[in-house]
Amino acid sequence: MHAELASIRQTHADLRAGQQKLKVILDDLAQEQKRMKGALIVYQEKKAEISSLLSTSSPEKNVEIDQVIDACTPLHKQLLCCYVYDCAIDDAIYFLGQALSRGRISLTNYLKEVRQLSRRQFIYRVTLQKCRIKAKMPV
Repeated sequence: MHAELASIRQTHADLRAGQQKLKVILDDLAQEQKRMKGALIVYQEKKAEISSLLSTSSPEKNVEIDQVIDACTPLHKQLLCCYVYDCAIDDAIYFLGQALSRGRISLTNYLKEVRQLSRRQFIYRVTLQKCRIKAKMPV
C-alpha cells in the first residue's frame, strides 16, 4: 500500500513537472506568435508600399535595376558590392571548372584564371569581413 502511494505521488510530481514545461512552451509560442504577427504587419506594409510605387511608375520608363536598389550608407554599399563580387567570382570559378571538365580550356589556363580570381576573391572577402565588423554585423 505504501509503495502504491509513493508511486502515485511520483506520478503526480512528474505530471506537475510536465505541466510546468508545457506552460513554458505555450508562453514561448505565444511570444513567438506576437513577434510573427508584428513581422507580418511590417511585411504587408512594405508590400503595399512597393505595390503603390510600382503602380505609380510608368511602364515605358527604362529603369536600371542597379539604380533602384541602393544601400543607405557608403559602408553598406561597400558591403553589398563586396558580397556581389564574391558571389560573381564563385560563379566564374564554377563555370571555369565546367569548361575544364568539358575540355574547352586547358589545365594551365584554368589554374591561371582560378589563381587570379582567388586572389581577388580573398581581397573582397577580407574587405567584407572588415565592413561587417565596422557595421557591427555578425561576421
